[in-house]
Amino acid sequence: MITGRIEKVPLKNIVPLYHDNISNREMSKKREYLRDNCYLLTLEKDPVENKFWLVSGYPEYLIYKEFNENYNAVCFIRPYTNETMQRLSVLHTLFTYQTSTWFQKHIYIHKLVEDGYSSDRIADKMNVAKTIIENYLIHPDIQKNIVKKGFDNKASFPNLDRIRRLRMNKVVQSRLFEKAVLPRSSPDRLTTDKLQKVLWVYKNCRGFTWLNIDDQWQLIVNIMNYKEAMINNYSSMIEEMLNKTIIFDETYGPCSVQIQ
Repeated sequence: MITGRIEKVPLKNIVPLYHDNISNREMSKKREYLRDNCYLLTLEKDPVENKFWLVSGYPEYLIYKEFNENYNAVCFIRPYTNETMQRLSVLHTLFTYQTSTWFQKHIYIHKLVEDGYSSDRIADKMNVAKTIIENYLIHPDIQKNIVKKGFDNKASFPNLDRIRRLRMNKVVQSRLFEKAVLPRSSPDRLTTDKLQKVLWVYKNCRGFTWLNIDDQWQLIVNIMNYKEAMINNYSSMIEEMLNKTIIFDETYGPCSVQIQ
């Protein structure tokens, strides 16, 4: 049981321990609610400085600041713990109450691992399966330069892990990694949608692994451009179907056509 006290705290003295990616729609709902209601922010009082660490209630904290930066928010202040326990609390908040990105959960799980927590122990604290926690860790088999590019260009690390698990030629796999960490603005970036199509062909088309490296990669490039290929293919099919349905009038020639 967590003990603590309830009191008003100036927003200027509150320091968030995390950030949340809540949608505009959800923020609007919370904004309307807070116009007539109160929400208790969960804080820990710093033992040295005159500041309070925000453990839970980040969206509400932002909205209170919108209303009035000098506002004194009603808060639940619990005893100060330490950085590790704060990370566990924030991670629990991210898993339970808030929407968050893969990166946000990864950061806290990674720091907890550095603090000596195993995946099993973190999973037990979060009341989730160990595999869920492991999904937010970066496998050591993924090269450091790929990891760096992934962070710099906001790549999908779950996608990188899917590529890592593929039992394919290392040269082809390396090229997939490079495509996956290209900048978001690049049309050649391997997106989740494109990767799904590559995996579908790789797992279901017999003989892929028998191809040489160049042919494997050429096929993958074609798959990644599947939309253009589909449009060209179906355009040809439509044209062929239309040609079959044209009836030429013997009297007036091919300029007078009818479609059955």
